[in-house]
Amino acid sequence: MRRFNLFLLAFCCLTTRAVPAVDGVIEINQASVFIGGVSPGNNPGFSVSLTVAGSYRLTGNLDVSAEASPE
Repeated sequence: MRRFNLFLLAFCCLTTRAVPAVDGVIEINQASVFIGGVSPGNNPGFSVSLTVAGSYRLTGNLDVSAEASPE
């Protein structure tokens, strides 16, 4: 089961990008945090800094503990 969860997380990270949605809003979720680049200068992982003005939308819960042990 853990192997499947790691595969699913990797798949989400590879298929999700921190790009503006159709309405120009940057969507933030667990996958976009692990990819990095939510805003300029952000590396993959936590913490995420919003370094430019704009519209952002949290589209899912962020689990900080998942960085230490992704399951």
